[in-house]
Amino acid sequence: MAGRFFYHAFGVALTGRITRPFCDVIESQAATALGTIGGYGSSQVDDYRFRHIVSFRSARTFVVGSKADDGSLNTSVTVTVEGLNILNVIRADVITARLASRHAVDSLQPMITAVGTEFRGLTIGGNPVPATIDRGLFGQELTYADFKKNAGANARREPWAESKDKDAVLCSVVQAQASSLPQAPNSIQVASVGTVFLGELLVSPYARRLTMMRVVLGSPDAGCLEVGSGEVNGSTYP
Repeated sequence: MAGRFFYHAFGVALTGRITRPFCDVIESQAATALGTIGGYGSSQVDDYRFRHIVSFRSARTFVVGSKADDGSLNTSVTVTVEGLNILNVIRADVITARLASRHAVDSLQPMITAVGTEFRGLTIGGNPVPATIDRGLFGQELTYADFKKNAGANARREPWAESKDKDAVLCSVVQAQASSLPQAPNSIQVASVGTVFLGELLVSPYARRLTMMRVVLGSPDAGCLEVGSGEVNGSTYP
């Protein structure tokens, strides 16, 4: 059987569910996925608003999969959300989630980078949030083995959770801030709103799943929101 590469990439700008003061689902906005043969996909939504909970000015998602001249197989996803507003408390000028993978012809694992990922103008309650991306670790191409080696050598990685059974690491692309909660350096508790998790990244041998913002809402509004999420990988068969 001739070898075949199965491309994989998808992105979602915004999704969520609300459980209080009403029960409703926020359908996935600006969502798109890549076919297994690669190619290109895109989606855009402008001037979106979901009741009093969340709105954005513009959201765009792009996925690309192609074979380079050197034989490597490349996949990328870019999700950009502009003018985000959650409950008039959490705001961001621009949030961009970007993941790109390169599967070399002689490599068992893809090399994946989050270069291009960023928060711009993020504020909570009118206060600027310095959500700085750790570009020393996530701005370079790394296999899963390289990632664990680099992350394990850095003491700041201690709070990250590794699943031995699933051979995966849950971490954050955001550097820890002094105002963060001690048990999760990428989280911020907001009075009367809930908890904001920034830059969550699930790293496994053949994929990365990035969520730029996850908001677990508390009283008086309850539910969960996800902003700027995407995944890339790809695998050969047999």
